[in-house]
Amino acid sequence: MDTATAYDLLLATPAPKFKCNFTAISTLPSEITFSRAGNAMQFDATGALTWAPNNNLTYSEDISVAGWAKTNGTVSGTDLFLETTATGEHRVTQSVDFGFVASRRVIYSVEIETYGTGRNAWLGMNDNISGVLNYWIDLSTGVLTLIGAAAGWSSYSAGATQISAGKWRVYLTGISSAQSFSPRVGTYNSGVSFAGDAAKGVYARKHQLEQVTYQTTPGPYVATTSAAYYGPRFDNTPGVANSPLGLLIEEARTNVVLQSQFSSIGSWGSGIPTGYVLNAGTAPDGTTTAASWAGTGRFWQQSILGSTTVWTNTLYIKTSSGSPVVTLVVKDSGSDTIRGTSGAVAATGSWVRISATGTTTTSGSQRWEVSVSGGTVLMWGAQGENGSFPTSYIPTTTAAVTRAVDIAPLAGIALTTMTRVSRSMVVELNTLPAFTAGIQIVGYNAGNTPAYVTNSTTVTDYGTVDASLSATLPGSGFAAISRIGFSQSSSGRSLVGNGGAVRTSIVAFTGTTSVNIGSSSASAGLINSHVRKIAIYNKRLPDLTLKAKTVLGAPL
Repeated sequence: MDTATAYDLLLATPAPKFKCNFTAISTLPSEITFSRAGNAMQFDATGALTWAPNNNLTYSEDISVAGWAKTNGTVSGTDLFLETTATGEHRVTQSVDFGFVASRRVIYSVEIETYGTGRNAWLGMNDNISGVLNYWIDLSTGVLTLIGAAAGWSSYSAGATQISAGKWRVYLTGISSAQSFSPRVGTYNSGVSFAGDAAKGVYARKHQLEQVTYQTTPGPYVATTSAAYYGPRFDNTPGVANSPLGLLIEEARTNVVLQSQFSSIGSWGSGIPTGYVLNAGTAPDGTTTAASWAGTGRFWQQSILGSTTVWTNTLYIKTSSGSPVVTLVVKDSGSDTIRGTSGAVAATGSWVRISATGTTTTSGSQRWEVSVSGGTVLMWGAQGENGSFPTSYIPTTTAAVTRAVDIAPLAGIALTTMTRVSRSMVVELNTLPAFTAGIQIVGYNAGNTPAYVTNSTTVTDYGTVDASLSATLPGSGFAAISRIGFSQSSSGRSLVGNGGAVRTSIVAFTGTTSVNIGSSSASAGLINSHVRKIAIYNKRLPDLTLKAKTVLGAPL
C-alpha cells in the first residue's frame, strides 16, 4: 500500500458522530447551545461592524403575559388583540431599556393579520422621552403611512412583506438618542384613537426589536420567552465581505473609555483639540460617526477600574488627508509616563485597529492617549480594557460598558458522545491572542477540567488525575489556523496539534457530564478567538488517525 493510500485510510475511518463548520453557517445547530447575558458586536458578511443577532423583546409570541401592557384591549389566546368599547388608543406595548444612552438604530418587526372586518392596524415605537414613530398599515394592500410627525427620530422608514391575504410581516426602523423604547401595535380606524368595538381586533405575532448599526431591514426572526435573545457571533474579517472567521468566543471585558465614538468631548480630559471635526466620515459600523482630527495637541482620557494594572488600549484609524502617523499609548494616570505604546502607525485608506498594552504603577488607573502627526486622521471606537490583549469593540457613551462572556455548551448527540469514557475531538481555531495564563479549548463539568493552551507552542491536557500530558506543536507553534486533537478512554489519553508528535498517557479518563467549547467557566480560560470547525468521535481514535486529522486541510 502506498503512503497516500495509507493516509487516506487513516482519515476515512471512523466518521464523526458530530461535526460543524462554523465558517459555513449563520445559525448554530441544535447540538450546540449558546448564551451571553447581553449584546455584543461582530463584523457581518458585508465586512461592517454591527450587533450580533438580537431580539430584545420577551415573550415575543405571547402578548397575553403581564410584560405586554394592554391599553383599551384584551387578549384572546396568545396573539389576538381585541378592542374594548372605551374611546382612545387600542394597543399592546412592551418597554425595553438598553441600559445606556446613545444614538442608536432599532428595528421593530411584527407579523400582523386581520381579524373580522373594518379594522386596519398600526405599529409604532415611543422612545419613552418625547419621540414617537408611528405607521398605519392597510391590511388589504400592505401600504404603510406615517402617522403625524416622527418627533425625536431620524433616518426612519417602514416596510411590509405579504405572507398571505390580510397577513403581513411589517417593520419600522429609525435612529433615536433614547436608551429605552416601547414597541407597540394596535387597531386603526381612520386614526389610532376611537370608540372601540369588542368584536374587532387584530392578530399580532412574532414580535422582534433589534439593535443594529447600518441595517434598515429586519434580520431573521428569533422567538423569545422570559429572556431577551442575544445570539452567537459568526464573525468576518473587518472590512472584507464574505470572509468568515468562525464562531467568536470571548471572555467578559469592560470598556472604561467614555464617549468611545467621540460624539461628546465632555469626558475627554484634553477638551476639544484643534482640528477636531465631529461626524466627518463613515465608521467601521457603516454609520457617519467617525471623527477627524488634524493632530494638533493631545487627545486623552483617564480611567479607573478595579485593582488590575495591565491595560490594553485600542483605536480604529483611517487616513482622512495627508499621511497621518498615529501613536496610541498607555500612561500612568495623572502623569506622562508611557507604560505601553502601539508605536508610530501610518494610517491607510482602510480602517485599521491599533493597540497598546502596558502595566501602570497606579493600581487600577491609566490614561488613554493618542497623538497624530503628518496629516488628518479619521478615528473611531476608542477602548480601554483590563487585560493583556484586545477584545472586540464595546461602544460607550456616558458610562463604562461590560460585554458579557460567550458560553457555548454542547448538547444532543455531540454531548452524548463526549460524555462517553471513550471519545475523541478535533478542534480547528484561528490565531490565539497573546496571553499570560492558560487559554481553554474545551471545558468539562462544572469543575472546569480543561484542555489548556499553556503557551504559544504547547497544548496541555489537564485531566482529573494526570496533569502532565503535554504536546509541543511543530514549527513555530500556533499558526494563523491550528488544529488540536485529543482522545480519551479507560486505558489512557492522547494529545496532538497541527500534525505534530502524538503524546500519550496511560492515566484513564473517567468521563464527564458536560462539555463547553472554550470554557465551562464564565470567568477564566476563554479562547478569545474564533472556533472554525469541530469534529467529535465516539471512540478513542488510533494515534496515527488523530495525528492525520490535525493536519490543516485534512477532512474531519
